[in-house]
This record gives sequence, C-alpha cells and structure tokens, in this order.
Amino acid sequence: MKDRFEENQVLKTGWSSRKKRQSVAIVDKDHQPVAIDTNPADSAGEMSQERAALMLMQEDIERSRHQIEQAHQQWMAALDVVNELNG
Repeated sequence: MKDRFEENQVLKTGWSSRKKRQSVAIVDKDHQPVAIDTNPADSAGEMSQERAALMLMQEDIERSRHQIEQAHQQWMAALDVVNELNG
C-alpha cells in the first residue's frame, strides 16, 4: 500500500510540476497543424520521470498479478480437496 502511495505522489508531482511547453505551430504537407517542442531538455527530463513512474506502476501490477495467480491456485487446490472429500 505504501508503494502505491509513493507512486501516486511521484505521478502527482510529475504532472503538477510540469512547466508549460513553449511550442511553435507549423503545418505539414496536408496543412495540418504540428506542434514542435522548442525546449527538448525539459521534455527529456519529464519523460525520464514519467518513465520511472510507469516502471514502478508496471512492477506493482506484476506483483499483483503474481499474487492473484497464487490465490487462484490455492483456491483451485481447496476446491479439489472438497471434491475429493465429497466424492
């Protein structure tokens, strides 16, 4: 639970502390607007923070999935025992 709280804090801090990006509007060959980031250093730092937060979330999901798989196996084993006792 503490891990999730810390991950949420990282995500909140990462999102709330973002600077507004300065972008220049240009158009592509189909005259569709395209935004270009004029400050790539800031976005690289933000991307690394976001990537770290996403990796933490992925690890948490993998742990949760493993726990679910274990619980399922235990449940199925318990049902097998009940069936054997009744059979």
